[in-house]
Amino acid sequence: TADFFEVEKYPNLTFESTSVVPNGDNFAKIYGYLTLKGVKKLVELDAIYYGSYNDEKSGNTVAGFQVVGIIKRLDFNVGSKYPNAVLSDDIHINANLEFIKKK
Repeated sequence: TADFFEVEKYPNLTFESTSVVPNGDNFAKIYGYLTLKGVKKLVELDAIYYGSYNDEKSGNTVAGFQVVGIIKRLDFNVGSKYPNAVLSDDIHINANLEFIKKK
């Protein structure tokens, strides 16, 4: 509904990375702009690299990642009518991603 994510009007959210900073062997900080509900804000996400393998069938390299972060709902006009006592201000982002590098 319009009170929350208003997906009919804003069916997509986008993330444009500006930098990736390694933080240990399989970890990184990803900085970039998240656009949600027409609002664009700079955010910080944590990435975990789970490894990669060569797919024998296609010859492609496949890599797995998890990206997590917390954004503030009020920064993106989500649930503005509701106080924090009723609805947490935190929106948790948790995405499992697979990237394919074609042969």
